[in-house]
Amino acid sequence: MSYAIHRIATDGRDGLDPALAREICGQLWDRLEDDGLAARVFYEGDVADAATFARRMLAPEAALYAGWPEGSSRPAGFAWLTDQTGRAVRIHFCFFRAMRRHALPLARAFLRFLLTARDEQDRPYFETVYGLLPESNLAAIRFGRTLGFRAVGVLPGAAYIAAEDRLEGLFLCRLTRKEVSDMGSFFAPPKAPSVPAPPPPEPVVLSEDLESETQAQKEARARQKAAARLARGRSGTQLASLGMSGAPTAKKTLLGE
Repeated sequence: MSYAIHRIATDGRDGLDPALAREICGQLWDRLEDDGLAARVFYEGDVADAATFARRMLAPEAALYAGWPEGSSRPAGFAWLTDQTGRAVRIHFCFFRAMRRHALPLARAFLRFLLTARDEQDRPYFETVYGLLPESNLAAIRFGRTLGFRAVGVLPGAAYIAAEDRLEGLFLCRLTRKEVSDMGSFFAPPKAPSVPAPPPPEPVVLSEDLESETQAQKEARARQKAAARLARGRSGTQLASLGMSGAPTAKKTLLGE
């Protein structure tokens, strides 16, 4: 299956109308709340409503992308980039519960896009993407490892969990452009299934009865031909002896009628 990934932004050459961009952000936020994911994704408690979410996602220092499975009118999830330093950038993923089956291939497609894209001078936009996750979010950490992210370490006390008013470690992981290139087929776009060539026709095997019948038919035709040749020889001789040609007028003489 293929996926369409679109940037949701109001700036640049392909920027959307601001009202449309905010509406899309509002829809994403509504699905976050419906799935009960808002407090987990924005664990620091600094994003608590649709307006704040849209403002954060459409800010100049962020880049929001949404991904749609082929043929679907609803996005399977979204990702956004923040905290760029040089050619390294922090990535955040969120996938909706009803679309979890698309999470892995869509994330691969997005990472491939980020780490293979080049600018007008043929330079890569990014060399590294990295993630920062509360160390208690084991599902997200496992997902990152499945995608090929490598652990760098844990920053003790760096994650503030607002819902519980406590601190915990922040898990740091990263994925580089070279690693994506080295993994090759893992990040390659899915190929259309090849249609196998039709099997060669099976040879027709005649049974012994059919073979013997065919042979008998051949022998019968041979006898008929021999009889015809003999008849032509006799009629030719008779016509010659009478000084007549083999025209149909000789039919009476030939048939004895």
